[in-house]
Amino acid sequence: MSSDAYGTPAAEPTPAGTTSNSGQTQPNASLLAVPLNGPAPLTVDFYVGLANTPGPLVYQWNFGDGAVSLLPTGVYTLHVYQHPGTYLCSLELTNAQGLSTTVFRTITVKPSHG
Repeated sequence: MSSDAYGTPAAEPTPAGTTSNSGQTQPNASLLAVPLNGPAPLTVDFYVGLANTPGPLVYQWNFGDGAVSLLPTGVYTLHVYQHPGTYLCSLELTNAQGLSTTVFRTITVKPSHG
């Protein structure tokens, strides 16, 4: 364990999917996107895989193109990318205890054929 300039032990972060001292567990998630690349406009289906994550979750999506979504439930959503580019989609999951984890997926949109 590390300490601050005064020798006081510093709190160590709890890795995602592990249990903190209070017995609470952060959400344990993975993110699947289909397809990962294609021509614009590109409709991407996002699926969230959850493991050992009981109780309700808040899903906070940032699709990387300026669009965001805050959904109270659901392990599936879709998003349409209108313009070519590389986008980093992030999903932050927060449980009822306020513990959260964030997962990422990169989407590449190519110019449309035509």
